[in-house]
Amino acid sequence: MSLRPPRSTLSSSSAASDVYKRQVPSLYDSLGLYIPLIVVNCIILGRAESYASKNPVLPSIFDGIGMGLGFTVGLTAIGIVRELIGAGKIFDIRVMPESYEPLTIFILAPGAFFVLAGLVALQNKVKNNMAKKGKKVPETVGCGEGCASCGNASSCSGKIFPTGEEDAKNE
Repeated sequence: MSLRPPRSTLSSSSAASDVYKRQVPSLYDSLGLYIPLIVVNCIILGRAESYASKNPVLPSIFDGIGMGLGFTVGLTAIGIVRELIGAGKIFDIRVMPESYEPLTIFILAPGAFFVLAGLVALQNKVKNNMAKKGKKVPETVGCGEGCASCGNASSCSGKIFPTGEEDAKNE
């Protein structure tokens, strides 16, 4: 497997960001927020391209729909929690009482990390409670448990970031 397209897209997006920052600061100031979003979009599209290049059309279509819906649900959940704690509103509708003092950090960039950490902790608590009650706990999919438990161990190099050595081994 070659990670050349996603890697080149990511590095060219990052390089473009650096060029804008140095050469055209006014353009960077106006586009500053959107450039990292473009980079993240490239990562997501790179993952979709990587899956689609190794699988038939129909599973790739369902994978794309599932990934899109999954990202939508995940980002919406994070956004709702951030808005609720950071402003007391959801979709600009006041949910918290007028006496509620919002925690402003949650509507700033670090708030997303705090919310994500809280949602992961909540998921772990639910899974631990299920295990204690003897209920079946959903298995972790992907590389969450390390290379020893991965289903792709035979085709994976075990490296998260490509080093360029993979291409030499495949040739």
